This record gives sequence, structure tokens and C-alpha cells, in this order.
Amino acid sequence: MQKLAKKVKDRLRGHYFHFLILLFLLAFIIIQFLPNLLQPKRIEIALIAPTSSLYSDELLDGKEMINGVKLYFDRINARGGIRGKRLVLKVYDDRNDPEVAVEVAEEIAQSPAVAVLGHATSTTSLAAGAVYHQYGIPAVTATATADEVTDSQWYFRTIFSDSKQGEFIANYLNHIIGSKNVYLIYSDRSYGETLTRAMKKTFNSSNNPLIGEHKISHIKNIEKEAEKIVRELQKLKESDRDPSTILLIVQPFEAEKIVTKMRSNGLDYPIFGGDSLSNNFLERYFENTPQEQKIPGFFTNKIHAVTPLIFDIAEQQAHNFRIEFYRRYQYYPDWAAALYYDSAHAIVEAMQKISTQPDLPQNVFTGKNLNRDRNLVYQGLTQINSPDTEIQGISGNFYFDDRGETSIPILMGFFKNGLFISDFIQLSPIKNLDLVTNLEEMVKQGEIIKIGDRYLQKTNIVYTGIDINEINDIDEKNSSYLIDFYLWFKYKNKNLNPENIEFTNYDVDRLDSGERLTLGEPLEVKVTDGINHVIYQMKADFYNKFDFHNYPFDLQILSIGFQHYNITREQIIYVVDLVGTGDIPEDEVIKILNENQVLGNITDWSIKDITFYQSTDFDPSTLGYESLVNTNARFEYSQFNVAIEIQRDILSFSIKNLLPLWFFVLVAYSLMFLPFEDISVEAIGGILLAVVFYHLSLLDALPDGVGYVIALDYAFYLLYTLIGLQLCLVILGHSKRFQATGIKNYQLVQFGKFAFPVIWLIGCLIWYVIYAY
Repeated sequence: MQKLAKKVKDRLRGHYFHFLILLFLLAFIIIQFLPNLLQPKRIEIALIAPTSSLYSDELLDGKEMINGVKLYFDRINARGGIRGKRLVLKVYDDRNDPEVAVEVAEEIAQSPAVAVLGHATSTTSLAAGAVYHQYGIPAVTATATADEVTDSQWYFRTIFSDSKQGEFIANYLNHIIGSKNVYLIYSDRSYGETLTRAMKKTFNSSNNPLIGEHKISHIKNIEKEAEKIVRELQKLKESDRDPSTILLIVQPFEAEKIVTKMRSNGLDYPIFGGDSLSNNFLERYFENTPQEQKIPGFFTNKIHAVTPLIFDIAEQQAHNFRIEFYRRYQYYPDWAAALYYDSAHAIVEAMQKISTQPDLPQNVFTGKNLNRDRNLVYQGLTQINSPDTEIQGISGNFYFDDRGETSIPILMGFFKNGLFISDFIQLSPIKNLDLVTNLEEMVKQGEIIKIGDRYLQKTNIVYTGIDINEINDIDEKNSSYLIDFYLWFKYKNKNLNPENIEFTNYDVDRLDSGERLTLGEPLEVKVTDGINHVIYQMKADFYNKFDFHNYPFDLQILSIGFQHYNITREQIIYVVDLVGTGDIPEDEVIKILNENQVLGNITDWSIKDITFYQSTDFDPSTLGYESLVNTNARFEYSQFNVAIEIQRDILSFSIKNLLPLWFFVLVAYSLMFLPFEDISVEAIGGILLAVVFYHLSLLDALPDGVGYVIALDYAFYLLYTLIGLQLCLVILGHSKRFQATGIKNYQLVQFGKFAFPVIWLIGCLIWYVIYAY
């Protein structure tokens, strides 16, 4: 025995070396591959935002950028990410400093990031752009507007350039405002220089030269610069060369000092600026001043600025984004958040386009080949290059041209009582000249402006508001409801006639009679500072097809929609009157509606949500114009919408309608406590028949066209199953074959007593979880 043990020991000793090699190989495999196996699949995107700065507006810019991108990435990750990989956002701080921006760009180049979002300013974007170009990293900015940013083929932009907005501002002042004596104030940084150059070119070509200008070269001494500007303006005023308009091409922290000095010295000129002044950050500089607290808008009410997005004029998608953003972050977003949301959308769209290629390697976007992954994102961005591949963004549909630029519209807005809203006149690019049947006449009348080879339409903005007084007669069978409400319009063009509207969901006895709902005589008409304000009171039936899939846990939409009877969207847009309604959060609006008992005596429903938004309605008809035949041209109309979401009161519905259902359940279950001989098929069949008739009676309250299965059906199907189980047990218990097995009938009854409530309670719980949440 000892000899055998020694022999085995000697043999094992001879294999020690082999065991060591094997252990070494296993350790190497674990070290090399286990981290990759345990690490979650992810795709890293870099975002460069100023998270530390001397100026509060720059910090707010950084916050907007981060929150906008996070909101989009979270939405994509909730859907499964890209090819099963989560999007991970890595935030870098460049402090809005060009030198720091270069250092950050070098760090990103060595990171696993496949693309870059940012930078916030043109100066930092230009500095870092050379690094991205060197390493082949695609970058998308939504705030850097200097033309030179996209000189690099790797840089893309979801906002207009300085030259475009400069040309737009100058033409707006020439053709819309009619300004003759314009005084220019601008900074010597990239933003101010580029924008000013474009404006001067347009002013000089229109024979409307500037009456003076002031270049700010010392930002750190901005207060002294502001004092110089005030003295220069006062001299112009004393020399009978009083400016009609001030052009202010600076950043918000500079504007705050200049505007404060001007207003404090009685210089109440209208001010026009670039996109840097078009966000609510400017208003926040003044909100704690005594003047602003006493008179909201004291400093900002006459400040106008160009912008890529104003939420009052935007489509429903932008409104939904605004509400979702507020619910997530507890404040309303500015346009920077929306455009960085769009920029993140562009990068994701680029990766998704590439991911559909059939010959794509399996390890794409895994970090195995970083240069290839970055190049693929770049290729995907270049494929978003036409109306056929455009992205439906928050700021509108967009795609990239050969320079990485987008052609999103440029809007003009102004501050009113602390809110930034749409100006009463916009210049909208005409998408299809085929729709303009009298082009030359419109140009002569000044309604259409020709700039180079482009045509811009003067678009009238009509501020619109609706206050709901009462909702009555919610008819579920006919999907109709009666609403009493106030309706008002605010507009500048007295010849516009925006009241000539048609309600798109007006209901006349549920018949397609062709009758129009007219507004009748207004309650009040007044004109204040050239703004027409017309108020109506309406009471009418409206229709919106209800969806009963989740009945009785359903949410229904009571809507009101209207558009102008014959004027297209290029000439008139109905926008939400945020100033007139106070722009209060929707939960506050709902609280007010409930306090005012808008639903009156209707107890089966409560108001869950209410939204106001404008949308675009398309009419494919040629209306008989021969030039439109065989073209893709279509007429677009601005539509104003109110959507009131109501929720059924489950407790009230249950008391009124579901108590009999529970009664049937109890009666059916009570049969299980009778002697088995007394449980008859006839008794169970009678209960089944009663349940069927009751089921049909509840369905009779719904429209005849509901051909799909609703949530309530499943509750009855569950009860049918249980009654069917009882029938099977009774039939089984009375069969001779079953009796021959020796199983007692009371055992069947015991099984039924246990199975019936368990199945019913579990089924009801699943039913409630699926449909109530």
C-alpha cells in the first residue's frame, strides 16, 4: 500500500510543472477577458460643457446642454440602446477657455468616446476642432455659431451660422422694422466679429449704413465700456441723430451691464441681438433688481433676438419635450437644451443608420477598433444629408449639407414680462414656390422678400389662448362632449382677420352636415400699443374618437382644434399665448381647473392633464391650380390645439358597474359550499347566462364600432373560466368513470374551494397591474 502511494506521489510530482503552466494560463485568461465579460456593454459619448465659469449664464448653458443630452440618452437606453449597448455620457469641463478646451480634446482623443457633443462657444469649438480633425473624431455642436467651426469636415452643427443670422437680423430691421438709424455694439470675440461682419455687409448693400458703432475690447472692464456707450448714445441724441434701434451683439453677462446703464439713464431704445440674447438667462440677471420686481420686464421688455427655437411657435413634439423636461428637472428648458437633445439624436441616428448595414462587423461600437467606430459615426452623420433622410427634431426637421450645416429656420423673438416669446412678424423661408401663385405681386407688396436667390414670406403671429369654463355631456357612445370656453386672439396686423377660422373637430349631432361653427360677436375688442386683442365666448359640441382598449382604466382626450379657413401657415401661425396665460406649470393649471369645477356635475371623470400647442395640418389638394398638378406641393395650415386628458374614476365606476360582477363571483363561489349532490349543471349554467347578459349590457354603453377586446372583457373572461372550471368539476364528479377511480366528490369540492379564489385574486391582480399602471 505504501509502495502504491509513493508511486502516485512520484507521478504527480512529475506533473507539477504542467499544473503550474495550466494555472498560469487560466489566470492570464481570467485577467484578460473576465473584465470584458463582466463590464456592461456600452458606447461612450463625450460632452464638453462649461460646468465651472465666472459667469452664471455660461454655467446655465452647461446645465442645459447636459440635461438635454441626458434626457435623450435615457430614452434610447430605455428602448435597449444601440445594438444592445447602453449609451454612456462622459461630461468634460472646458470652462469656456480655449486652452482648456484643447487639453480636454486631447484627453477625449485617448478615451473610448466615439463622438463628441459641444463645445458651448465658437472660441472653444475652433480651438478643439483641430484636435478632433487630427484624430478623426466626429463632433456636433448646437451653440457654436461661428462660420469657421464647420470648416473641419469632422464638425457638424444643428444651429444656424453667424453669417446666416447676421444677414437675417439686418434684413429684419430693413424690411420689417424699417429702422433707419441703427447703432451697433459688439464684442471683439469670434462671435461678435463674425456676426457683425455679416450684418454690415447687408446694411451697406441696402444703402442703410449704421449711424455709429462701439467695439468692446475689454470684457473685464465692461462697466466702464457701458458708461462710454451711454455717453456716445446721449451725444447722438443731443445732435438730432437719435438711434431708432440698438444692435447688441454680445454675451448675456455683457448685455446685463450695458442694458442696465442704458435703461437707468432713460435710454429706452428697442434692442436687437443675436442668439446669445434669446434665452431666459438674460432675464435672470435682472430678476432680483428692485425695478424688475416692481415692473416685470423693466429691463428686457424691448429686447428682441434671433433664435433657433421658441416653444410657443413650435410643434407638439417640442411641447412634449418641454413638459417631459420640466417633469424630470423641475424647470422649463431653454433652446440650448432642445438643440443638444437634437444633436444627441443626430449621433444616435448616425449609429443606427450604420448599424443596418448587412456587412457590419459584430464587434462594432465595442471599443475594439476605436478609429473604425469613430469613422462609422462620421459616415452615418454624412448620410443625414437630404429631406429624405432628415431628422424630426425638437427645433424642426433638419439634415446636414456638405459643410455639416443645417437649414433650420431662424426665428425672431422678444421679451415680454420676463418671458421670451415670438415676435408678431416672422420671416419664413418659402419651401415650395409652386404654392405661391402670385409671386411677383407679393414681392411688390412687400409680403414676400427676396434675399439673393431665396424668398422669405412675412408670417403673422397670432397669440391665442383658451380658458375652459365648463365641460358637460361627455357622451362615450358617440365620442362627443360639450365645452364652454373663452377664446382670444392678439395680433399686430389689423387687416389680418385671424377670427376667420374653422374648428377641425366641431360636431353637429354626429352628422357630417358641413355646417361651420362661427365665432359670432366678440365679447370685447381693444387695441393697446398697436396690438389688437379680441375675446369671444363659445359653447359647442366637439368630437374626438375615444379609445376604449383600457376601459375602464382608460384615459380619454377632449380636444379643440381650429385653423384659418383659407390662409396658409406661411402667412399666419396661431401660437400659445404664454404671457396671457401666465405660463404656469400644468399641474397648477389642472389644480385651477378642478377648483373651478370645470367638469361640473360629472363625477365619473377627473382632469389628469391639459396641453396647448400649435401644429401643422397638411392639405394635399391642388385646389384647381394647374401648376401644382403632378407635384409634391401641398398646402400647410397652422392649427391651434387644446387637449384635455381626463381619467375615469375607478372607484365611482366600480360602485356603479362592477358590484354586480363581484356579486356573481360570490354567488358562483358559494355553490362550492353546497352538498355536491345539490350542485347542478343547471344552476351553474344559470349563473353563466346571467354573467353573459350583464357583460353585454356593459358593452352596450360603448360605441358600436368597438370591435376590439377591452380591459373589462378580460375580467369577464376570467370569471367565465372559473365558472367553466365549476362545470367541469360537476360533470366530472357525476361521471361513472370518475366514480370508479375511488376519488371522493368532497375532494373535488375542496379543490374548487381552494382554486376558485386563488385564480380569481391572482387574475384580478395581474389585470389591475397591466391596465391600471
